[in-house]
Amino acid sequence: MVEEDDIRFENMMYFKNILREDDSSTESAGVGGKEYDSLYAELIEKCKPSNFLSNQNKFNMANDIYSQLLKISDREEKQVLEMRNVAIKELGVRIVFNTKELYGYLEEMLSPRTYERLQPYDAERVRQAGKLYFRLQSLNKQNILELEQLKADVQPFIEIREAELRREQEEQRRRQEEEKQKQKLKQQEKDKDTENVMIFFAVLIFIGIIIASLVAHKII
Repeated sequence: MVEEDDIRFENMMYFKNILREDDSSTESAGVGGKEYDSLYAELIEKCKPSNFLSNQNKFNMANDIYSQLLKISDREEKQVLEMRNVAIKELGVRIVFNTKELYGYLEEMLSPRTYERLQPYDAERVRQAGKLYFRLQSLNKQNILELEQLKADVQPFIEIREAELRREQEEQRRRQEEEKQKQKLKQQEKDKDTENVMIFFAVLIFIGIIIASLVAHKII
């Protein structure tokens, strides 16, 4: 289990202070509510030098970052993440790509409600989930670096739940497969019964034809 003292928040606070600087500037405002197909596409739009005409130092930095972005592709994930970190630190841009999804994932994995439902009830686990959940609530849900740092810090706690979910999914698949087999056997039995009924009536018809033939032969 993850103890509160084991969680390191220095890096999160560092990036939080950076992102809170120049809140009124064009570059920190970003594009409200817009969704992006990729992190690369978001960086290309937000790191254009023309977004930083009010600050010469940031303009020059944006020019360097933008030119570096144009030299790589969105498939080079490591380089894109590195450029994202530089853009956040040096330009104060707000990254929205994958932020909402990551926050939702952490909220689900750390919510005490998730652990209240488990049997048998584990009070200590619920207590730890509560501490981590309150820590998540104290973060800026739009700060991807804070969220990624928290995810890294609480990974051992999350991995236990993920392992449980995998077992639950495997059990669910097993039950579904068993139900499929039961339905298949029922259908086979039903088909067999139908076949037997058809054979029975076919025999009756055949016997009827023979009897009718014999009766007709006697009459003649």
